[in-house]
Amino acid sequence: MNDYTYITLREKRQLKDPAAEWFHSKWEFHRKLILNVWMPILIMKPSMDGIFA
Repeated sequence: MNDYTYITLREKRQLKDPAAEWFHSKWEFHRKLILNVWMPILIMKPSMDGIFA
């Protein structure tokens, strides 16, 4: 079985553009829409309520 390492976009913010492109290619979400949703999440501090980004 493969071992995977899970990371968040908060840990590797430089991956936000390639990740947005991947979402766009898989599900045809507009790249700008994805980034507009992600950016506030990426800049806020992690909370204790289980929201992950």
